[in-house]
Amino acid sequence: MSSANASLKPDGSISTSSAPLAAPRKDLSPFLTWVGAEVPASGPIYVSGEIDETLAGIVPFVTGRHAVPVAASEIETLKPRFVLVQGKNGAKTAAALAAPYALLRSHGIGDDRYLALWSREGVAPRAGENATEPSTPSGP
Repeated sequence: MSSANASLKPDGSISTSSAPLAAPRKDLSPFLTWVGAEVPASGPIYVSGEIDETLAGIVPFVTGRHAVPVAASEIETLKPRFVLVQGKNGAKTAAALAAPYALLRSHGIGDDRYLALWSREGVAPRAGENATEPSTPSGP
């Protein structure tokens, strides 16, 4: 998908240009599509870390579920089965969660955002998948 601009040149001809709406390196949707497939559809997606309006808006848009912010200090009390954690501002990793949580997959997005999905049940990544994927995640 792209955005197009048109302008009238002095000679009366029209000049057009287009640009992608989202920079592919900064597209959160492939990773969040995978998260949506991994997290049971019966509940919300708990998010922690450096939550911003982009993450709060795109989680429900891509997954069809509410993003419920949870502070790191509340995770052990609430005990959500899955937690999506975001690191920003040049973070090379998202904050790690303590046991019994295990990292399912992580994903760097551009130079300033990093997402990781943690599971309380410690489910291992599927055969052939790495827990850390610094670029584009593979399909579910």
